[in-house]
Amino acid sequence: MRLCFYQRIAVIVVSVFMLILVLFFIASSHLQSHTRNEAEQKMQQNLASHLVNSNPLLRYGVSDLAALKSLFSSLMLLDPSVEFYYLDETGSIIAHSAGSEIALRKSIDLTPILEFIEAPGNFPLRADDPKNSQTRKIFSASPIFKDGELQGYLYVILGSQQYDSILAELKESQALREFILFVSAGLVALLVVMLVLFKLIT
Repeated sequence: MRLCFYQRIAVIVVSVFMLILVLFFIASSHLQSHTRNEAEQKMQQNLASHLVNSNPLLRYGVSDLAALKSLFSSLMLLDPSVEFYYLDETGSIIAHSAGSEIALRKSIDLTPILEFIEAPGNFPLRADDPKNSQTRKIFSASPIFKDGELQGYLYVILGSQQYDSILAELKESQALREFILFVSAGLVALLVVMLVLFKLIT
């Protein structure tokens, strides 16, 4: 069936509008995520160094792993949005706040951690997620010294698995509302455009 001129115009307008709508929605979601991560990492930048300097289990070097694991568990109860990991000087995970049933990486790439410690400020900076080999997360980190020698690192993930699950649910709800709002506004605008085109053509 051959479309008339008006119908072809209508199809073009609808197609362009839908493309713009999808691109805008994707860009908006990415910008929101990027801005949130940057703000959160800046706000929690000194979290790891504060914990190392203020807690004897970390300040003078790690010598009691059982006590350190207990400390991590207590800290995570106070703030479930973060996860705590003690890494040795090569990046291997020695202790953590995650349950034993959670599958973990054996080690963490130290490159972004060293960048964070030596030249902080280029946020958001992401490093390996110990619970997922496919993802990287924002973090805070600090070296741990024992008798003046580097013993390892305190590695704090900003955005635990539990936090991500809750955030994903909220995002789905918010995304649905935003999508409905954009579609409604777009349909109204499209109707106005089509009426104007119809008037001009006829």
